[in-house]
Amino acid sequence: MYMNSGYLHNSMVDFKDKTRPLVVGSCGTYRLYTRPRLPTYRPRGRIDFQILYVAGGKAHFFLDGEDVVVTAGHMVLYQPKEVQKYVYYGVDQTEVFWVHFTGSEVRNILKSYNIPLTGHVFYSGKYPEYQKLFQEMILELQTCRPHYEELLSMMLRQLFILISRWNRGPDWLIMYKMKWRRLFVISVNITIPRSSSTNMPPPCTGARSGSYGVSSSTPASLPCSISSPSVSSRPSVSWARRSTM
Repeated sequence: MYMNSGYLHNSMVDFKDKTRPLVVGSCGTYRLYTRPRLPTYRPRGRIDFQILYVAGGKAHFFLDGEDVVVTAGHMVLYQPKEVQKYVYYGVDQTEVFWVHFTGSEVRNILKSYNIPLTGHVFYSGKYPEYQKLFQEMILELQTCRPHYEELLSMMLRQLFILISRWNRGPDWLIMYKMKWRRLFVISVNITIPRSSSTNMPPPCTGARSGSYGVSSSTPASLPCSISSPSVSSRPSVSWARRSTM
């Protein structure tokens, strides 16, 4: 199991802050490989908001008395004081990113970016930039560099913007990225003179990919499937209360 997380002021206690519009309290990621299961149960919920992004595999969320199987490319939103009960299984190779946040304008901000406040699960697509933003927020919480709290708020807004853009349609994101790639190629062709008498160095072939192991293909909308897993195929889960994540 891989785990990486960061907490505002190194505190794992959830809090409510109404002095600022948007405040990031914590952020982290889990990847299950060999651990059989990782359950979370908060019967009274938390006093802040939480968004979970399933980047790989699948996760089981118990919503309104049903076991909802949330597959990769979906996000789950919990609002304050909502019961939280979910479990990750190692056999599912689950990879999840999460962020807790609060503020005086959270609901209005979410509405402005067309993030649904009714229900819990919504499709956001498999977009590598999501993972990059989560990882950057974790790093800021861990390093506490100057003005990091303000930057965290901006990063979370950027995440909301990407979700809002995805809601406009997955094809729009593909066209947007292709457009800027074409503009870059045109700019390079114009600004770099091509001369047979000039000894130009060979192009770099060792650039690293920024995909973070996530496919760049954009699937069609995949609604969450609701199913009840076989008892024999899943290990029993002990629902101990967890104060973190």
